[in-house]
Amino acid sequence: MRVLLVHNSYQMPGGENSVFKNLYRILKRVGQEVDVYSRHNLEIQDFSIQHKVFAGIESFFSLRTWREVQEIVRKRKIQVAIVQNVFPLISPSVYYALKAVEVPIIQLVYNYRIVCPDAHLFTGGQICERCVRGNYWHAVMRKCYKQSLIASGWYAGILGMHRLIRTFVRKVDRFVVPDHFMASRLVAGGIPAEKIRKNVNPFFVEDYQPSYESGNFILYIGRLIKQKGVFTLVKSALELPSNAPPIYIAGDGEERERLESLISSLGLQDRVRLLGPKWGAEVQQLMRESMFVVVPSEWYDNLPLVICQSYAMAKPVIASNINGIPEYVENEVDGLLFQPGDANELARCINRLSQDLSLRMQMSLNARRKAEKMFDFQSYWRKMDAIIQEVVS
Repeated sequence: MRVLLVHNSYQMPGGENSVFKNLYRILKRVGQEVDVYSRHNLEIQDFSIQHKVFAGIESFFSLRTWREVQEIVRKRKIQVAIVQNVFPLISPSVYYALKAVEVPIIQLVYNYRIVCPDAHLFTGGQICERCVRGNYWHAVMRKCYKQSLIASGWYAGILGMHRLIRTFVRKVDRFVVPDHFMASRLVAGGIPAEKIRKNVNPFFVEDYQPSYESGNFILYIGRLIKQKGVFTLVKSALELPSNAPPIYIAGDGEERERLESLISSLGLQDRVRLLGPKWGAEVQQLMRESMFVVVPSEWYDNLPLVICQSYAMAKPVIASNINGIPEYVENEVDGLLFQPGDANELARCINRLSQDLSLRMQMSLNARRKAEKMFDFQSYWRKMDAIIQEVVS
């Protein structure tokens, strides 16, 4: 099979860019012929004002994408396309370009952009589903995207136009989501349930050597923004005993300064340590030396990659009991679940797991077993191969 991968990379490195690289690696590993059509949002930094205006218009429908994708399909005889992110540079024109030359399309869905201009279903510090059914004026009036009326209106316009002409419904053959909860939000937004399939993240368990040693700190890895629950994690440190292990926070984000101020105002400098952004081998080393990992999400986070990484490293996870996370973190088996936003309950979970070595060891064993069974690339490929055969046939 000759496969075309399509992805518009984000400026800030993160889980979605990582899973795209993993998907390419999996396809090559199992013997597929792979071509890539990609753009990177870092391109925008070099645009002139005139070019930015033009790019904003092309985000609705890019003639460049139309031409380049059709040329790749004809030259390389593409048989199926797997599309991840198309915003903003590639644009939804890629679906029309592929369908014009009769290439079936599989859309990977890792955020809510199809039904939400901000992509997170989160605004004003809380979960929001006002736009799911198609009224994107809510996003404009609340300036949901980057707190900008113009930018929110721009994304609302793109989604509004393509929802009106039913681009996603008509052009995409299958939508692949990481959990059933995300599927339910897409269905609420008008995507036919019969077109949706579930699969985990593309991932290589073999890249992680399990570490069953106890570790000496609690670890958070992710963006420093409210919806990730990192502020709740910091507040939970107030409820922990004085001899509790320190909390290490690895990551960067728009609210780093506010987080630093909170840590200082609460007098937690000796108990909560900000490490800055970490990637690759540094992340693995931190996980290896940690007791367990905390995923305190307060938005509809969908199988965060850090859960796959933690389980592959044989580290239990304390996570929010929200959306699709409980589909992967099994309470009392390979982790603990708590009510999102509840610092007291989170503190109780942290205290319990940090004090109970036997529980931690059993959860570590269960976590690694789950990773090997559920997250490894072979499991991912079996499901993806079946989906490819569906659309090709």
